[in-house]
Amino acid sequence: MFDPKLEDSKNRFLDFTYHLIDLSQIDIERLKLSLTLSFFLEILKHATSPFFAREFERILKKTDEIFSSKNHTDFLHKMLLYIFQVTDISKEKLSEIAYKVSKEAQKIIMTTAEKLRHEGIEEGKLEGKLDIARKMIAKGSDLGFVF
Repeated sequence: MFDPKLEDSKNRFLDFTYHLIDLSQIDIERLKLSLTLSFFLEILKHATSPFFAREFERILKKTDEIFSSKNHTDFLHKMLLYIFQVTDISKEKLSEIAYKVSKEAQKIIMTTAEKLRHEGIEEGKLEGKLDIARKMIAKGSDLGFVF
């Protein structure tokens, strides 16, 4: 049975039309994009590469100007969060690469890594408290007492 609502929404996600593009075949440098967009696409293109560390250094050298702009700090934090989530490269390795290219880049990487570490500690504390609450409830403690 054909459902026109379903057919119309198959290329939509969160009410936005999207297009899937294979970046591996695109020479991003030839597109003449802004530094921010170029950085973004290059990171997406190479994040799963086994040679990401080498590519990251090359990307930083091409786009290091964005690290000196206060307007891009939030964007860079988000990109670094993405890198930390999809690659297994350490913050120390990223920092080492960034140090060769830009002191500002290194500072942003270390700040982002520290924020992640702090969030992990806080998340661990919360998880510990929830675990204790679960055990207390399992042993018959009153919910009002537990919470």
